[in-house]
Amino acid sequence: MTVLKDQETVIEGKETSPGDVNADGLANLTDAIAVLQILSGVNNLIFTDGCDVNNDKKVGLEEAIYILQKAAILR
Repeated sequence: MTVLKDQETVIEGKETSPGDVNADGLANLTDAIAVLQILSGVNNLIFTDGCDVNNDKKVGLEEAIYILQKAAILR
């Protein structure tokens, strides 16, 4: 279930690796774009627990930054 609230998205779903928003096995630019779409209200689809990298049960800018760092091999 995805619930938009105050520029953050409360999520529930199946477990994946941190940052793997679309459950394709990778945390990459596609996942970062999906998070930014969630935050902007463009995309309100159901995503996996890979959205929530800091375990606060929300999707925020922290998730987008984490995913971009992983994609740039900084994490």
